[in-house]
Amino acid sequence: MNPTASQADVTLNTARGVAASLPHLLGFHPRDSLICLWMREGMLVVTQRADLPEFAEPVRDEDAARYAQAYLAAARNADADEVVAVIVDGREAIVIAVLQALLDTLAPMPVRLRSILVVQGSQVRDVRKEDGQWEWIDTESRQYAGAAIGGRRPALSRERIESECEPEATLAVTQRFEVDDRSMIEATGALIDFIDENREGGHLADLGDRTLRDACTGRVGRDIVLWWAARAESSKRQRLLEALMRCARSTSLGEGTHVAAAASAVAWMCGDGVRANVALDRCLLDDPDNRMGELLATVIATGIPPTSVADWLGSVEWSVLCTWDHADAAGSSMDEQAG
Repeated sequence: MNPTASQADVTLNTARGVAASLPHLLGFHPRDSLICLWMREGMLVVTQRADLPEFAEPVRDEDAARYAQAYLAAARNADADEVVAVIVDGREAIVIAVLQALLDTLAPMPVRLRSILVVQGSQVRDVRKEDGQWEWIDTESRQYAGAAIGGRRPALSRERIESECEPEATLAVTQRFEVDDRSMIEATGALIDFIDENREGGHLADLGDRTLRDACTGRVGRDIVLWWAARAESSKRQRLLEALMRCARSTSLGEGTHVAAAASAVAWMCGDGVRANVALDRCLLDDPDNRMGELLATVIATGIPPTSVADWLGSVEWSVLCTWDHADAAGSSMDEQAG
């Protein structure tokens, strides 16, 4: 699920515009995918994507129905009044079966199905229109979508993103992965001082990747970063996400739980569901029982709106959040709430 910035709606009025927007909404160029754009009063609320199923042919109706029901169940928290469904690539038999299952499953729902689009290569067609013709997704439409939605250039595939949290030596941070308690405590103190001194401006990324990473290896530093992100503008969150992904890569396996949790939560607030999942995987790989990781897994699985997540993360009083015991930097008011 990708909770999505509201300005994206300007590109979603035509089949060509929707198709051109998909890579920017998802963060990568989709293949073999079912995508639903959930909207309310013409504004995009959330973008949902899943791989098309690998059904054997002939495709059984009951298999397609189960797939559609499970897919749509994940969007039950989306506050939407209409939906645009898009099928990208896929074998013809699977496309036809999924289309019918979607129609049957959406029929009793209180959401209007605005259109069903099929994208094949650089062409798109609205299959709900009797005279729906294939249209080329032209360069102008792609450029317009990129300018309207903004953000980073889409990755060529989801697989390119999946390695973004894997450990690697990043000289911008340090030539060594390890972070000791002293480094974490000093970095957390620097983080608090920075926020106190820059209440009306500044950006956490200005602290530098090394300080940001060392602070986030503890739960207190992680929660301070999330508190700041929850109250920041969307453009500032995006820059912070990029820094946190670098920080996660520069932390050795088993040590990156809190850094990755911070990256996952910020990605979700940015509307980047793909990176939220990738960072969450790293968080739970390093610590399967991490409380924040378990909470984020629920948030992502149920599609809780990013505004609700930001409201919660930003609700802790600053005076409470930055009151911590230097001898036990693992303490965390947010973890207590999550528990």
